[in-house]
Amino acid sequence: MKRRQHTFVVVAVLFGFGLTSCTGSSTAPGSSSATSAPPSTSIAVTSTSSQPPLSEAPVGSPSAPSSAEPTPTPASSSAPLTLQSTHDRLFQPLLATLARDLQGGRAPAFLASFAPALRTRVGQWFANATTLGVAAAQFVPADDYSSGATDAAGTFSRTVVLGIRTPYDDAGTLPGIPYRIDVAVSTSKGRSVLTVTGWKPAFLADPLDCGCKLGVVHSATVAVVFAAADPDLAFWSASALRAASDAVTWADQQLAGSGLTPPHGQVIFLADRPFRWFLGANAPPQESNVTVPLSDALGPGQGGSHATQSRIVVMLLGSDHVVVPNDEQGREYVSDVAAHESTHQLMNRNSQLAYRTDDSPPTWGAEGVAVAVEVLHRQALGDAGDIGYPEPYDPADIDPAWLRAHLSDAMPTRSQIYSSSATDSAGYYALSGSVFLYLNQAYGYRTMMQVGAALYAKANQNPFALFPDPSHLGGHLPVAQATANWRAWFTGRYLG
Repeated sequence: MKRRQHTFVVVAVLFGFGLTSCTGSSTAPGSSSATSAPPSTSIAVTSTSSQPPLSEAPVGSPSAPSSAEPTPTPASSSAPLTLQSTHDRLFQPLLATLARDLQGGRAPAFLASFAPALRTRVGQWFANATTLGVAAAQFVPADDYSSGATDAAGTFSRTVVLGIRTPYDDAGTLPGIPYRIDVAVSTSKGRSVLTVTGWKPAFLADPLDCGCKLGVVHSATVAVVFAAADPDLAFWSASALRAASDAVTWADQQLAGSGLTPPHGQVIFLADRPFRWFLGANAPPQESNVTVPLSDALGPGQGGSHATQSRIVVMLLGSDHVVVPNDEQGREYVSDVAAHESTHQLMNRNSQLAYRTDDSPPTWGAEGVAVAVEVLHRQALGDAGDIGYPEPYDPADIDPAWLRAHLSDAMPTRSQIYSSSATDSAGYYALSGSVFLYLNQAYGYRTMMQVGAALYAKANQNPFALFPDPSHLGGHLPVAQATANWRAWFTGRYLG
């Protein structure tokens, strides 16, 4: 059976804060084209409407009052900071009005301040955003004047975090993606008129800006987003929602007493071809599952910190370059992916790290806890999960000879886990996950998850340093003893 390999992607650095995606969930089974409709469902289904009507009013007319302000005293060309301050004062009301119009679903008012050449593309972005749902919106300028903003007498540019809370995000959050916004300043009847002449993602590609019409199927807490014109993804959408919802519900139910707070919900994008969503301009197209923490429009540094909210992408293109079939095995694959990727989302939700590096959290630890949840969820299905599609990262399904040859004193490196060899990558994922599977067996699921969360509490944590010492309440075993306990268990269970 062919399996798709999944790799890690490093997303662009935003304002000094590294945003990285976490990947590596289950590999897709062999695939074939879907030809029939999924069973009927009561799941709510929405899709973007046709292009929203454009405002007939000219830019700066009463329909867009925030784009017009009394003309300030012209700033001297020798005083760029004064010019910046003037433009910022004009820009803030426009941003506030745009956010209100987005939240209110008022497309004509929103588009009135955009140059005609932008209105079709931005109108589709607006339609996609409101189809997904806008519970709250706030557009926050980043503090980028010294490095990125530009100001001239008649134009200026700013980086703005488009903070949008969907119905599936936690209350009080405003996750977003930074956009580069160009503005032209003109004068009409003694008032400054602002016209948006440029509107594009600044650092990371935004799936809402795909230039396509998106559809959404959703429950109260999970949304699955797909290209409405793609028949394979439309066919998959309801099944993906059910499979993902079941896996996430199971995982959340296991958290009782752990102290971890599960996210309110999930936003999952479906892909069946290489994509650039959430990737930097120089990153290669992505072909695997990812979980990406967004920027936080409300956080310190004006959008320069991680949001507690994430977005998940599920790849439905098999290693044979055919869409994964929407059958029993395909749905189990999506369920495995959801269990894995939602664990990354859970850890992002509870993270106390302001910065991410290769060692904070260590890659093998971050992937290991996600693998353990994926494997334990599959095991919890019992006979219902035994349908001829082995769990790709369960050590019990890895060749013992491979495990024996690769078990060493050092845990898998980042490059080993994300190896181009599907066999090696799966083996290193399994080795990483086995540490947390041992924690589950020796101490219980709650402790396993607490150790995983501790990797996101402060920098440079070693999971083996966090194994509880049963003989000393609140203490931890020496690293050497913890490592020896795991190796003895691993050898007896998988190599004996």
